[in-house]
Amino acid sequence: MRANLYASLTWLVGLVGLSGAVLSPGVAMAATPQVPKVLSGVSAPEDMEPLPGGRALLLSEFRLPGSSRMSRLAVLDTRTGAVKPASLQAATDATKRWGTPDCLAPDPAPSWGGLSLTRTAGRGSRLLVVNQGSRTSIEAFAVSMRGTDLTLTWQGCALLPANQHPNDVAGLPDGGFVVSIIGDERHFNAPDGLTRLLSGEVTGYLLAYSPANGFHRLPGSEAATPNGVVVARGGQQLAFASWTGRAVIAYDLQQGKVTGRVALPISPDNLSLTLRGTVLATGVPSVAYVPACLGSGGVGAKCESPFSVMEIGLRADAAGLLPVKTRIDAPAGVINGATIAVELGRTLYVGAFTGERVVKYSR
Repeated sequence: MRANLYASLTWLVGLVGLSGAVLSPGVAMAATPQVPKVLSGVSAPEDMEPLPGGRALLLSEFRLPGSSRMSRLAVLDTRTGAVKPASLQAATDATKRWGTPDCLAPDPAPSWGGLSLTRTAGRGSRLLVVNQGSRTSIEAFAVSMRGTDLTLTWQGCALLPANQHPNDVAGLPDGGFVVSIIGDERHFNAPDGLTRLLSGEVTGYLLAYSPANGFHRLPGSEAATPNGVVVARGGQQLAFASWTGRAVIAYDLQQGKVTGRVALPISPDNLSLTLRGTVLATGVPSVAYVPACLGSGGVGAKCESPFSVMEIGLRADAAGLLPVKTRIDAPAGVINGATIAVELGRTLYVGAFTGERVVKYSR
C-alpha cells in the first residue's frame, strides 16, 4: 500500500506466470507451491519499484508504530541482496520546480508511502512518492542511477486538498498523476473511524492532478478503501485496488468511467505492472490480520498472515469481468502483511508493511 493506509490505521503477451495457469475471466486458478529465497536487511518494504538498469529495486520503507527506525527510500541490489539508502538532494534551479506553487522546499520529516516511477521527456525518469510526514503531499524527484547507486533530486511537491488521506500514486504522461484517496475525516478523526474504514463501506475515490488544471475527482471511481493504483496503455487506462472491497477495478481515463472489475479472494494492497501489460495484486486473505501485524512496531507482533499474488488482465469480457489467475499462494510465516509483488524477468519479489525481509520467487 502506499502515504499510507497503514500510517493512518496506526492511530485509529503470453499470460503464463510462475504458476503456469492461464488467465480466465473472473476465476482465480490454483498456484503451484514454491519455496522463496529470503533477502534481509530491509525494514517494512511496503512498496517497491524496478529501477532503471533492471538490477535493483527501490523500496519505500514504512515506519511502523513503536519503531525507532525512520521511514526511508532504499535500494535493493537484486544480484547481491545488498540494501542501501537512496541519496536525497534538493534541486539547484527553483525555476523548474514541479507541482503546486505553495510547496517551496523538501519536507524535513517525510513519511514515505506509495511509489510511481515514470519516464519524462527525453531519457529522464521522475519518481513520485506519497508523503504523510509534516505535510500531506505527492513529492517528485529526478532519478539518477550509477550502477546501483541512486540519487534522487527533489523537484517539488503537490500539496493535497485538506482532509484528503492518500494511499498510492501513479504518474501520467502530462506530468500529472492519479492518487487514491482512502478516506476523509470521518475515517481518521472520529471515534469509530477505524471500524468504518475496515467495514467494507465506500470510503474514498481517485483524485487526478494535471499541471494545467490542478486537481479533479475521477467520476465513478468511488470504492471501499481505494489502495494501489497503476497507469497503463500510454496513460489511457488505469487499475486500482479496492482494499476492503476485495476487488481490482479497471478505469478508462479518456472515457472517464469504470470498464471492468474482478472480485478476489484477498484484500488487494499495492499493484504493479508486468511487461505483458497485466497487473499484479498482492494481499492477505482478510484485513483482520492488519491490527496484529501493526502491533508493537512489528516487533513480536502476532502477525502470521498468509498471502497471495494475483495476475489480472485489463481487457474485460462482455460481462465486464477482468481475467485473473493466481501466481503465488503462500502460507503464514513466509512474509507477514504482504503488500506488493514486482516482476523482474522470471523472478517475483514480494514486500510487506511489516518485518525485515523481501522474499524472492524464481522459476
